[in-house]
Amino acid sequence: MKTNHSTKRRIHHLALVGMASLCLPAMGQDSELNSEDSVPAPEPGSPRVLPITVVAGGSRQFNTSIDNGGNFSVNRYRAAVGVPIRLNDQFVIAGGVTYQMDSYDFGGGFRGWGDINTLTASAMLHYRYDEHWAFYGGPIVRTAAEGSDWSNATEGGGAVDATYIFNDKLRIGAGLVAMGQIEDNMQVMPIINANWKFADDWRLKVGFADLATAGYGARVTWDFAPQFQWSFDAQSRKSRFRTQTSGYTAGGVGEESAITLTTGVTWSPCKGFSATGFVGVAAGGRVQSETSNGIQLRNDTYDPAPVLGARVNFVF
Repeated sequence: MKTNHSTKRRIHHLALVGMASLCLPAMGQDSELNSEDSVPAPEPGSPRVLPITVVAGGSRQFNTSIDNGGNFSVNRYRAAVGVPIRLNDQFVIAGGVTYQMDSYDFGGGFRGWGDINTLTASAMLHYRYDEHWAFYGGPIVRTAAEGSDWSNATEGGGAVDATYIFNDKLRIGAGLVAMGQIEDNMQVMPIINANWKFADDWRLKVGFADLATAGYGARVTWDFAPQFQWSFDAQSRKSRFRTQTSGYTAGGVGEESAITLTTGVTWSPCKGFSATGFVGVAAGGRVQSETSNGIQLRNDTYDPAPVLGARVNFVF
């Protein structure tokens, strides 16, 4: 019995050490990598390299039927790194790289695609003019293709935004995001962003949240207990990518879009670490397949599909 007690104590101590290691980067700022909130001006004398954010996660969009025949499911995996660098007391460059793999499984006669690899990089210059005005802008580069053949699969674009900070509870801004589309016209999106703490434990965020899928949406969060937060998200997204095969031709373009509604719980034991589990549904979905010379093969909607996933966030 003494040996068992000693073993339990060791396991307990290891668990505490592990938890402490997760919370070592507690000096970091509590933020999401893809948030387009303006970066606040650092304090004079603060480090040149600001806290680095690392995000990793995955989700499962369960099997659903495609109109006019076929079905599919998809597993999504994502890893991202954000590195803000202070130039002076007003300027910060926020660089970020995101890798995402969408692993599709089609059936029922729909000629689709397999694993889609998407790599997105951005470098946003944030400028804090004064206590009320903040601006950001910069280039975006995205490569999206089936398998490892990324030739003719790279597009560029950029984003600009101006935000007015009323106080520590409310900021509102507007801007523009423009992004090239494979074998299609450039996508231009006017955007409104807002960050509003409308009650003691409640906050609303609206904005451009995901560079990889042109995701724009809104989130409501509720701090319902110490270290725990409930959230509800609504986000539109669209992925367009180069495919290895399209119908009976070699090469082509695929596209998938949907509005994703999710609810989840986030556990934040410290400012340097958080973990989120979420569940929801992808609605209003559409899949599209084209040949390499722009001939449309399929353009179909699909039924609502359940979504289940999780992610972790580290700030160093």
